[in-house]
Amino acid sequence: MWPVGLEGVVSVVLGLLAVVWPFVSRELIYVIAGWGIVTGILEIAFALRVSSRTAGHWLLGTAGVCSLSLALLVLVLPHADIRPVATALGVYALLFGVVMFLAALGFRQRRVAIRVRAAGA
Repeated sequence: MWPVGLEGVVSVVLGLLAVVWPFVSRELIYVIAGWGIVTGILEIAFALRVSSRTAGHWLLGTAGVCSLSLALLVLVLPHADIRPVATALGVYALLFGVVMFLAALGFRQRRVAIRVRAAGA
């Protein structure tokens, strides 16, 4: 599950850049939107690949659809004021990154618990 953790870390970094940087360039907005497209596609693909018995697999798919929707919305509104768009994207990326990182830790913890139970049996 390291890709999910990596996605979380990159999202946090991009979110912090967008929130903290006082004058965000249009290029950074496009980088963040591009990251949203990539992560959205990967999340949907992973949600389809994961067993439907896994708790929360549909949440990952929903997160993918949300990432894609937000990224595409930013790309089709090129004349929107940069500062509010950057702040909104930054907050979203920051929160999303933290959730993804925690999800990766949860997947890892579950895998460890299953191994411990199997070794004890």
